[in-house]
Amino acid sequence: MSAQTINIFLQRLPEYEGTRYHKDLKGIETAPLGIVIGNRDNQNIAKNLGITLDKNISVSDAEKIARARAEQDFTELTSSIGNNFTQLKPEYQAIVLDAKYNAGIFPKLAENLNNFQTSPTPDNRTAVIKESRRVVGGKPVRGLDNRAFKVLFDSGIVSSLDDVKPILTLANTTDRQPTAKQARDDTLESLTFAESVPGTPIPKKKPESPLPVGSMRFTGTSEAQPEERLPSRFIETRQPDTQSVQQGV
Repeated sequence: MSAQTINIFLQRLPEYEGTRYHKDLKGIETAPLGIVIGNRDNQNIAKNLGITLDKNISVSDAEKIARARAEQDFTELTSSIGNNFTQLKPEYQAIVLDAKYNAGIFPKLAENLNNFQTSPTPDNRTAVIKESRRVVGGKPVRGLDNRAFKVLFDSGIVSSLDDVKPILTLANTTDRQPTAKQARDDTLESLTFAESVPGTPIPKKKPESPLPVGSMRFTGTSEAQPEERLPSRFIETRQPDTQSVQQGV
C-alpha cells in the first residue's frame, strides 16, 4: 500500500468533502470529510478505533476514519484493477482513489491514466478526462464536474479549466488558476494572433463571470451542488464497469 497516495488523498479531502457536520437534502447525516454517520462500515471502523461516530465528531477523529476507509479502498482497488492501478504514480493513484471514495470503482480511468503516464499525448489526456466524469442518475451535475476538474488539476493532468470544458461542460470553479506554462502559452497565442495582422492591438481575454455555485468548498459527500446536494449513494460512474458500494452509502 502506498502511504504517499493515502496522504495525498487525505490532504485534498477537507476541500473536496468539507469539514463540518451537516444533513443533505435527503436528511442523511454526514460527518466531516464526507463520512456518512449511518453507514455500517463507517461505524465498524469507528468502533475499532475507539471513536464515537456522531454529529459531534471532531475533524481529527473523522480523519482517522477516513484514513482507515481510504486504506480499505486502496486494497480493493489493488485487487479489482491490478497493475493498471498499482503501476500508477501516487498522484495518479490518488485520482482513482478519490473516485472510489466519492463514487465507485473506475477501471477504465485507471487504464487511461496508465496510458497517459506512459505517453502523455493530448488524445490520452482527453481519454482520462472523459473517464473522470461522475454523474447522478445518468446526468452530469456542476459539483461533480468541478470536483473532477480539481482532482485532475491537482494531480497535474490538466493545467486550466479550458482543458476540461469540452468534456466537463458544467465545471466553472474559479479557485484553480492556470499553471505558469498555460499562462505563458496563452500569452504567446495572443501575441502571435496580434502580429499576424499589422496594427492589430494585442487582445486581452475577458475574465468569465463565475456562475453562482454556492460555496466553492463543498460541504458534503455528493458534490451534486448547487442544483441538489444528493447523498453519495445516488452517485454513479458515467459508464460503471464495476458496481461498488462506497463509503458514503
